[in-house]
Amino acid sequence: MKTLQRLGLAALPVVLMLVTGASQTVHGQHCLTPDGLTDAIHSFAVQLATDADSAWVAKRDRYQVPAVAASEVEVITASSTCRDAKDAYKAEMGYNGNRRVHVVRIGTRFLVMNPETTAGDYEQFIVFDDEWVALAVFAG
Repeated sequence: MKTLQRLGLAALPVVLMLVTGASQTVHGQHCLTPDGLTDAIHSFAVQLATDADSAWVAKRDRYQVPAVAASEVEVITASSTCRDAKDAYKAEMGYNGNRRVHVVRIGTRFLVMNPETTAGDYEQFIVFDDEWVALAVFAG
């Protein structure tokens, strides 16, 4: 906050342009800018892929997610992968429009969600394989 005060109000539009412009340049029109929700999805995906507890193993099997090392779980921001994920999510959910998505790769699977797509109070997640075939849909 003190930095913004030192910059003065005249610099605020430049700061906002840099913050909002960076997300458009880096993530384009397909992936949402990584944020706290992205971090939570990534943490969930790591636990899903690595936890040996029987409840997590059952969930992993139900969602058709492979057991992989935490190093094989990553947030995806590559434009082409984000575009494919967004298009597959859109087709599976049956909606129109240009809703961007969060994408986390778990080995050879992709966990995709859009925070605007809900089932009641919960967001809809879809697990896709590497050919963008939906393997599991769940609310979380």
